[in-house]
Amino acid sequence: MNRSCVLLVTVLFLAGCGHRWVNSQITDPAEAKARLASDTAYCRDIENLLEQRVNIQDRVSFDPTAVGQMSNYYSNYKIESTRTDVFERCMNDRGWSGL
Repeated sequence: MNRSCVLLVTVLFLAGCGHRWVNSQITDPAEAKARLASDTAYCRDIENLLEQRVNIQDRVSFDPTAVGQMSNYYSNYKIESTRTDVFERCMNDRGWSGL
């Protein structure tokens, strides 16, 4: 019983954590759904192009010390932060705003 309650609460919590994109320029729900799918795919492609341009050697330090590991963590954080910014800017440029 406890596990199912915890699972249900977790699922409901996570369902509210995602972005919901809206475009005030589109009034037809079917058109909005189709455009959202195509714009999301386009912006993911742009995001992936950025990832392909980042050389893995630039992101990985083979230094086993705490300083080397912190460098890895920071580099990976910055790359993921940049990817998110690129995707969100792309969606915003295409008329979408995240709720």
